[in-house]
Amino acid sequence: MSKKLFVVSDVHGHYTALMNTLDVVGFDKHNPNHIFVSCGDLFDRGKENHLVFDYVNDLQHKLLLKGNHEDMLCQVLKRGSVLIENIWNGIDITVSQLLGEDAVDINGHFDISAHEEKINEIMSL
Repeated sequence: MSKKLFVVSDVHGHYTALMNTLDVVGFDKHNPNHIFVSCGDLFDRGKENHLVFDYVNDLQHKLLLKGNHEDMLCQVLKRGSVLIENIWNGIDITVSQLLGEDAVDINGHFDISAHEEKINEIMSL
């Protein structure tokens, strides 16, 4: 049986819409011939970033290309703070969802060492 690619782009933290779309096109994450392909921008702007991360992280058959939002997220996670220019993209919400609601303080800072394992998991996606 040949492989079938299911290509998405610009999910932007919209898990429900992603799942609805994958259902409509017949994607089966347990089928080794179904390959999930993301052309970038899985995160930011939406309110379901943690669900998108958990779903994509759990997929066995995937190809993930990093978009500018993944690049920005990695920069924030390496720096340990969300800058004001990152907020309009929703990275503050993304980081809070991925690291925990209390992880980011009022100034946009978070303790990298306290979240090292999760940060490494996110950055390896």
